[in-house]
Amino acid sequence: MQPFDVRWLSHLKAIERVLDLYPALIEALKSIFESDKDLTARIMKEELENSWNLMLLHSYADILSPLHSLSKQFQARDVSFEEVQTSYRCCISSLEEFSKKKLGIRSTSFIDSIKLDSDGKPYFKEIPLSCSTSVENECEKLKEKTKELADLLIKNLEKKFISSEKLLF
Repeated sequence: MQPFDVRWLSHLKAIERVLDLYPALIEALKSIFESDKDLTARIMKEELENSWNLMLLHSYADILSPLHSLSKQFQARDVSFEEVQTSYRCCISSLEEFSKKKLGIRSTSFIDSIKLDSDGKPYFKEIPLSCSTSVENECEKLKEKTKELADLLIKNLEKKFISSEKLLF
């Protein structure tokens, strides 16, 4: 996936819907599997119940938000270069925070909402999660992956934006 060739608005909206409807989505997939023995539904449910995948979805929602704002700027009827530059700088600044291994609001809120049952197993919104390591280890891994993605996006945005600036002047 190349960061500058993706429809950020569509991806952000899809991730937001999955996160907003998470409990209902899990229940629907469970019901489909139980009634139809649909293996795809079972696999999707298991993937969504994986704590690492949920962490990634929350992190992607955080990272896509500044890209969403920048993308919206380009969709305006009368695009001003100064406004685009300001949006670009804000986007880069936000991504640089992720590059410092800081997690965004959604990721932090999600991690804070993970509870442990009496056996020490994690759950989210009353739904048990599968976890290959400890939640703490997955959080550290998430910070690293978020940094890698932010660095990649910054590099590609800078390349695209600088080449666009050269065309304008």
